[in-house]
Amino acid sequence: MIKKILIPQDGSEHSSAALSYGIYVAKKFGAAIKAVYVVDIVALEGPFLHDVSGSLGFEPYLNFSTKMREVLEDRGKAVMARFEEVCKSEGVVYEMLTTSGIVANEICDAAKLSDLIVMGSRGVNVKFEYGLLGSTTEAVVRRSSVPVLVTPKTFSQPQRALLAYDGSPNASRAMHSAAEW
Repeated sequence: MIKKILIPQDGSEHSSAALSYGIYVAKKFGAAIKAVYVVDIVALEGPFLHDVSGSLGFEPYLNFSTKMREVLEDRGKAVMARFEEVCKSEGVVYEMLTTSGIVANEICDAAKLSDLIVMGSRGVNVKFEYGLLGSTTEAVVRRSSVPVLVTPKTFSQPQRALLAYDGSPNASRAMHSAAEW
């Protein structure tokens, strides 16, 4: 039974569509939804910033990193405000979590008490990625202990679902969840 749905949010079109799908599923099962926004520490502490700050002669690297963190946190507040607005207008029970870390890891950690993750096939870095799934979505699908519903860029009411099954305990749980639809 699906009672708690995690919906990662990053402000992209894909995460907006995931929110629409998550609300659809929540209404169908009477479930609550939880949004998670992750301040990506790779963007803050990764080698790119170290290389750029050194080559541009930034003395106070920490100040640059602090400013970047503030920008990402402000973006998170805006993303979560929109999430809250949509949930209130749709009349669904919701909660919100903002955290920082490696995005896929934080999503998987936040999902431990959820029955389903609903996330977009891509995220904010869609312009820089190739293939069917974005890197974060792929990592979550591979690592998650709960079923993941991967959504397209735009919402349309689901008519059918595709389930990958390999006989594992996780696949069995996913099959039972899909059968409830």
